[in-house]
Amino acid sequence: MTARPRVFVTQPIAPRALERLRKIADVKINTDSSKIIAKAKLIAGVKKADILFSLLHDKVDRAVLAANPKLRAVTSMSITPDNIDVAEATKRGIVVTVVPAIVEESVADLHIGLMVAVARRMIEGDRSVRASRFPGSQSNHLIGSFVYGKTIGLVGIGRIGQATARRARGFGMKILYTARHRRPEAERELGMEYVTLDQLLEQSDFVSLHPALTAETRHMFGDRSLPR
Repeated sequence: MTARPRVFVTQPIAPRALERLRKIADVKINTDSSKIIAKAKLIAGVKKADILFSLLHDKVDRAVLAANPKLRAVTSMSITPDNIDVAEATKRGIVVTVVPAIVEESVADLHIGLMVAVARRMIEGDRSVRASRFPGSQSNHLIGSFVYGKTIGLVGIGRIGQATARRARGFGMKILYTARHRRPEAERELGMEYVTLDQLLEQSDFVSLHPALTAETRHMFGDRSLPR
């Protein structure tokens, strides 16, 4: 009988997922979900595993991959393997997998939720109520800003950007976008307008960032980028 694979999970994941995983593998978990696993603890877990189940921000570099010559796979709960040394894994014959693109809708939900929370000062209002300092609904103290009818500028128009645009339409927003390449079909479907980055920054009430983090996009925003 083939031995069950040993899987090390770097942080607790959904109970249903763990239940399914335990049916086919021997699973060890770092139970501390309060912070990203320390490198020494990650390496210690890898040494006793056939498969590493890593999360979004775990740094799986050469030292981690070299910790166990018998490591067979690194499976990550990330859309892209940005924090995994794929070249080193390939060199060692270690399979690397990431999740399919199934998270764009949940990310877009959170994205729009945060935008509304900031515009309508919901967090400040919540804190005020909890501290018994709410000035009353007639007060302008927490009036905030409209989201409905405003202009949103999307920097990058991949799956998450388009999911955000669909939600912005529900708020009656004008949608601008900028990207390395125009997306005529998405423009027609979502009623978006392509503009340059400078035009987007000048015309938008809200700027929504969706580019992949690369050497080209790192620090693309700074004081010089903001309209005066």
